Amino acid sequence: MFFQSGCEVRMDVMRRLEENGVKPTATHEVVTLHDLFAMVERGLGLAIVPASAPVHPGVRRTVLSDHTLNREVSAYAVAGRRRDTAAAALLNLLRSADYSNAAKASAIAS
Repeated sequence: MFFQSGCEVRMDVMRRLEENGVKPTATHEVVTLHDLFAMVERGLGLAIVPASAPVHPGVRRTVLSDHTLNREVSAYAVAGRRRDTAAAALLNLLRSADYSNAAKASAIAS
């Protein structure tokens, strides 16, 4: 099983696997999604990735509809401080986004 470095849902994934009788014999961390997909594509294991992860042509994806994983993403800014154009645009996009389908499903790459 492969995880990207710093994966905030790793412990939750491992706990849920064990609750369902699955105990991975080995886990590995990779730095980038490119590395993760390259290893999965070569048949070295599998990975659970967010539905928003890019599609990799050599990797099959399956939706895990019975299992949802949630992660919290936060953006912080100092009130009253002038922001550059890029930061202001990002904050406006985050405020205006429709998050109603965000927690629909994770995907398993194999």
